[in-house]
Amino acid sequence: TNSPAPANSPPSASAADFPLRRAGLWQTSMNMNQGGMGPMVMKMCLDANTDSKMMKYGMSHQNTDCTPANISGIGATRIVDIVCHMEGSTPKTHATITYAGDSNYHMDMQSMFDPPLHGQKGMHMTQDAKWMGACPAGMKPGDMQMPGGFTINVMNGMNGGAPGGGGSPYAHLTPQQIQAIMKAHGGH
Repeated sequence: TNSPAPANSPPSASAADFPLRRAGLWQTSMNMNQGGMGPMVMKMCLDANTDSKMMKYGMSHQNTDCTPANISGIGATRIVDIVCHMEGSTPKTHATITYAGDSNYHMDMQSMFDPPLHGQKGMHMTQDAKWMGACPAGMKPGDMQMPGGFTINVMNGMNGGAPGGGGSPYAHLTPQQIQAIMKAHGGH
């Protein structure tokens, strides 16, 4: 006979179930295990509306070559699993996000490519973010200070951004800005 799922099975979560980050200025440091790059440090101004929209956008299925995100976890931890299909490879991504209240979090993300994609079998990235206080004068919610000394607004990309931007917040960066980002965190 079929029995119902155990009462203690973990509930599934959605983008709406992620803890909101505290409004103000956030500093994020990203480290990747490839390319010989050092940490990439960015600062971003957030409010509740911007944070909510970013989370919904990130968990929506902008990439039709990916399965819907499988989100689980309760309390301070969220686990996200996504499977995509790109360029003849199947990247499988597993991310664990651990929140310490509304003022900092740590993310550990592992992606495996089967078969390897551009010679890469996988990628490992960590991200640490912390609340720094109020946004400085001149920064509005969604503004992100990039390595290389310039600011973009991620909301522009989520709302369609530049013509032909494909919805990426980085689609309207110039090649010089992309080079500045790479140079600022040790890329070649």
